[in-house]
Amino acid sequence: MLGSDLIGFHTNDYVQHFEKSVHRLIGSESKLRSIQVGNRPVKVDLFPISIDYERFNSAYTLPEVVEERNKIREQLQDNKLLFSVDRLDYTKGVLNRLQGYEKFLERHPEWHGRISFVMVVVPSRSEISSYGERKQMIEENTGRINGRFATMSWQPVVYQYRSLSFEQLCAYYTACDVALITPIRDGMNLVAKEFVATRQDEQGVLILSEVAGAAAELGEALLINPTDREGMAQAIERALSMAPQNQSERMRLMQNRIREYDVVQWADDFLTQLFNAKSQQHQWEVRILNVALRKQIMEKYQNAQKRLLLLDYDGTLVPFAKFPELARPSERVVELLNELAAVPQNQVVIISGRDKKTLENWFGSLAIQLVAEHGAAVRQPDGIWQENPDAFHPEWRANIQQAMNLAVQRCPGTFVEEKTHSLAWHYRNTADDLGFARSRDLIDTLHGLTGHQLQVIDGNKVVEVRVAGVDKGSVASRIASESNYDFIMAIGDDRTDEDMFRALSDRALTIKVGQQKTLARYSLPDTGAVLSFLQRFTGMENNGENIDLTPNTELTSA
Repeated sequence: MLGSDLIGFHTNDYVQHFEKSVHRLIGSESKLRSIQVGNRPVKVDLFPISIDYERFNSAYTLPEVVEERNKIREQLQDNKLLFSVDRLDYTKGVLNRLQGYEKFLERHPEWHGRISFVMVVVPSRSEISSYGERKQMIEENTGRINGRFATMSWQPVVYQYRSLSFEQLCAYYTACDVALITPIRDGMNLVAKEFVATRQDEQGVLILSEVAGAAAELGEALLINPTDREGMAQAIERALSMAPQNQSERMRLMQNRIREYDVVQWADDFLTQLFNAKSQQHQWEVRILNVALRKQIMEKYQNAQKRLLLLDYDGTLVPFAKFPELARPSERVVELLNELAAVPQNQVVIISGRDKKTLENWFGSLAIQLVAEHGAAVRQPDGIWQENPDAFHPEWRANIQQAMNLAVQRCPGTFVEEKTHSLAWHYRNTADDLGFARSRDLIDTLHGLTGHQLQVIDGNKVVEVRVAGVDKGSVASRIASESNYDFIMAIGDDRTDEDMFRALSDRALTIKVGQQKTLARYSLPDTGAVLSFLQRFTGMENNGENIDLTPNTELTSA
């Protein structure tokens, strides 16, 4: 399925289940309903299939339908007609339907002799023994109900095991007073939409299972739990006593919805989204740099007199960990940074959202520049920290922390990280859908608490609040302007790094880790590729010009 460009589902539940399955089985996460598969985004979205509305709606006046409808009404005389039509399939809940109708007859003896339930079961998979057994069970239950309640002049259930022509089907749709469509599981169920579309008279009541996909679009129907016999009996009684005006109002709203999103619109929507998905792929499409282009980058680095290397930390130099304190730099990372910093022409900067205490603890022994909390504090290579006075406003913390603590209570597995100049709520350790939903709630709350002085950052499974104007873009731009650098490279993976890419777009080699939409010029797939790529620069210094430029990882251009 992930070989497709666009994957469509009938319901939002199915979309979410597929996204969870992909994450659980292959580890790929869905972001904004897009799953990254290698260098290619796969779009996953909701496309509730529809019907040919005009065909069913215009059938109301077809001579064949009118004639058949009149025959049905003559046979019923003044009785109310309850109608259902389904394939012989265990998911359709036919037995539950019979039991619900039986409960209605028990509860409302006043309707005896005044209602008929025409139940059409269309033959399906008759060669399978279990389906034959189910047919027998339906017939036995039908016989039992008729034997219990029938009189000489009245049969409560009219059971038909046959197929219906289009005209016969539309005649029953337009003749009945109530359509009873109660599958115990259904991706969509077009029968419900067909019934609504045929009712030019805007009369009739739809009783629909709440677990049918169509229930999301037909909210004006009487929605029921298909296994709740009492609830089904109550819904039948309510439908039979519903005023014509109420029926008309409900039917009109459902018809408008189906008319606007009929099968033509559904197909057009799907194809449009497919073209958009391909367009998005082309926008994000990456091309593997050939040896010549890689050589140009390496030569530019080697020929430069002053170089600035701006490196994000989490998600760039190290993978994300369950808790921030667990994402300590490996020996390889420390050694690599030390080798890069040892080159006289290089200025190495770790530009991170981490607090200064953590960065000092991990990298304090290295002769590199450290930027903490996106620019709230900067440590020069000589080890002296400089605080950004604009970043320190402790008076805002109490309300923000209270909102984040409430989010922790509502979403198990999340936690608040307190930094000197910012607060961060992490939701990496909770279920994806719950964490994302709670993060949207928190962001809405924080926007109501923060004014123009504060900024809410929607990061990679983290929501952070900091003082506005203190970001990687401004600090990276300032550092880049402090000297006459002739080679600047910035690497990052997060949305906060987009500020840096934007600020340096005209003078730096910008690289995004991952394949999300980005302002960066190039991309690398993961942290391992970043380290391998950076290792090349140390190899050039050690070995001179005679280096192997054959890639051990792919650097791609976005």
